[in-house]
Amino acid sequence: MSVYKNLGLLISLLLLTIVTVGCEEEYEIPAAEVPRSDYPTVILSTPEGMGIDRSLLEHCQISIIDAAGAECLTGEVGIKGRGNSSWVKKKKPYTLIFGKDTQVLDFPSCQSWVILGNYFDCSLMRNDIAFFMGRELSRMDYTPRCAFADFMLNGYYQGIYLLGENPIIAPGRILDGKDGVLLEINGKARYHEITFQTTRLHHPISIHHPEVKEGDGEYLWIKEWVQHAEDALFADNFTDPEHGYRRYLDMDSFVDWYIINEIAKNNDAIFFTSCFMYMEKGGKLKMGPLWDFDNAFGDYYFKDNTTEPDDPENFFIRQAEWYARLFEDPVFVNRVKIRFGDYYAHRQAIYDHIEDNYRLLVGKVALDNRLWGRLCDKSSSEEKVRSVYREHLDWLKDWIERRMQWLKTHLDAL
Repeated sequence: MSVYKNLGLLISLLLLTIVTVGCEEEYEIPAAEVPRSDYPTVILSTPEGMGIDRSLLEHCQISIIDAAGAECLTGEVGIKGRGNSSWVKKKKPYTLIFGKDTQVLDFPSCQSWVILGNYFDCSLMRNDIAFFMGRELSRMDYTPRCAFADFMLNGYYQGIYLLGENPIIAPGRILDGKDGVLLEINGKARYHEITFQTTRLHHPISIHHPEVKEGDGEYLWIKEWVQHAEDALFADNFTDPEHGYRRYLDMDSFVDWYIINEIAKNNDAIFFTSCFMYMEKGGKLKMGPLWDFDNAFGDYYFKDNTTEPDDPENFFIRQAEWYARLFEDPVFVNRVKIRFGDYYAHRQAIYDHIEDNYRLLVGKVALDNRLWGRLCDKSSSEEKVRSVYREHLDWLKDWIERRMQWLKTHLDAL
């Protein structure tokens, strides 16, 4: 970072507007006082400064500045809140809806995009790390593309966000827009979502695509097809290549999705929520895409009587209903062992990616912390925040390495 950027950051910290709420200090940072980063900036204003809720707010104005400082998009967009636990936090995630397919940065054109706050993740990069693994190390058909971005809303800085694609069937995304089905094992399904249950999964499955009504022909076909797949998985002849589960489930996608979520020890991925599956009509059910890793990689935010998701040891996703059964198939186990060996051999690429992200984000973590206090006290100095951030990323890399070593030993032993 240049001397001028450091100076600009110092000035913006000094010019914060402090709002006192009870005993807690809250800070507003005017967008005009925030120095430009070496990554994109999203500038959005709502009509008359209106607040944003979970319904679509239309006729907002958006401008996106790319990493080089050039305005690459300007126009009108709709915005609405998204997420479950993250929505009740002050640093909120949003969905952006354009009136037509629109190119964002250098990603394929689409109407729907997300901008994620990653409130629960002190590193701000756990989702990005998982997506990097999906794109660079896995053989999965599709992993969401994303970029870090400064987010300005109605003239005020909101912090470091992740701008990118959401999991939908569309050209350039899931199935490249071909006719198909998108499902989610979804323990947080809302009352308005179309869901169904199977006999063995504890949580319901949401039907995100196609648009169906409960009880109509397509709804019943999807429900029955998934139930047939589950029945085949738990049948006595489930390992039979022609008549067992492989008739219904795409093994390679189930293997790679498992490995990345098991490395991350992703709490949501134990067939609880954000577990997406899709298939082309007439094809096999594929696991993916990857989604929702802010409570992964040793950073389980919702502590209860166990710290199991934080521990780099022990299998975790392997306990999920379908995966527990898949691990009874020697062919599946062998495929996992072979593929994990590739991840293990290339784990340095993950650590290098974390360092690349650190160099990109470190100049703004003090401002983000001043707003949300996720690394240390909001009033902490820039030097203190950067030091804590560095310590957390060193801990994160060490956690992943310990996780990799444990998995190698215990997968090899299967």
